[in-house]
Amino acid sequence: MSSENLETREKIMRATWKLLEESGGSGVRMSDIAKAAGISRQAVYLHFLTRADLLTGTARYMDEVRNIDERLAASRKAKGTDRLDLWVEAWGNYIPEIHGVGRALIAMRDTDRDRASYIVVKKGGPIDELEALRGETMAVGAEDSPQATLIPLGFLLRHGLRPERDLHVRRFDVLVGKHGDHVG
Repeated sequence: MSSENLETREKIMRATWKLLEESGGSGVRMSDIAKAAGISRQAVYLHFLTRADLLTGTARYMDEVRNIDERLAASRKAKGTDRLDLWVEAWGNYIPEIHGVGRALIAMRDTDRDRASYIVVKKGGPIDELEALRGETMAVGAEDSPQATLIPLGFLLRHGLRPERDLHVRRFDVLVGKHGDHVG
């Protein structure tokens, strides 16, 4: 990707971040983002094929700018309950900073027509293909949410990885029964 394309992509993510923080994570349209970035709506879609791509890209950009790895470094080095205390403190301080994008991602879960799910791994980390998940732990969302749990686990099964046998699954069952993305 050319440096001009990278600059435009970053400009789009900065505009997304700003608008979502100002709005509390709701009511921001792709056309609003394009206008704030000083580009056409079509140009936004040249860099991010879907709203989901834009929001997850912006979340990752925010993590990089806000240096989430450095914020979590102490918790990663600690042991026992100190590790948990430091982790909760780091995320507790960070969540208000990413509130707008977080709310937009949560809201999208119920309206994403593509019913997309993402497996997110640390950039440059040891997981570079699905097979590398074998023996690792994967976090998923509410047990009754197709996008947060059922679709990702089904995807792994179709690719030869059996949850709870080939990899550990950690469930974050929040808002169970509250999702608008039920099937059947």
